[in-house]
Amino acid sequence: MKFSLRTLFLMTLAMAFYLALVFAITAPVRLVAVATLTFLTWPAVMTGIIYDRGYGRTFWIGCSGTAIIPFLYIAYCFFQYPGELLIHPHDLRSSFSDEQIAYPLVGCHGLILLSGLTAVAVRWLLIESRTRHGSVSAASDSSTTLELEDSGP
Repeated sequence: MKFSLRTLFLMTLAMAFYLALVFAITAPVRLVAVATLTFLTWPAVMTGIIYDRGYGRTFWIGCSGTAIIPFLYIAYCFFQYPGELLIHPHDLRSSFSDEQIAYPLVGCHGLILLSGLTAVAVRWLLIESRTRHGSVSAASDSSTTLELEDSGP
């Protein structure tokens, strides 16, 4: 896998914006922004699975398994604090704080990215081990599926 300098800079810029969103913005805006990003996770994952190829598709498939976790946490918070999330999410007298919602969602976003990167690493290791043993030609490295040898009965 090769990364261009442009891709590296764009990834760094996206991470800088995300961290500024999480740590530098006031509490009510942070909660809305992180929740919006959470609800945009599934459309992004499904679009990546459908339209991406190669390692990109592997990344999105890896993300799909853990992309449900933020929604489960939001559902837990709605059951834990039923009326307070909708009526006054930034009121200091409420029984929960913004950090109880926003920061765990940020951790869930990190877990989603980590699972996608793990899937890419596993695919890369599988292709490398197959090419070293001669099972797969080096030209099939860019294909989306691996053709395994039939071992026979």
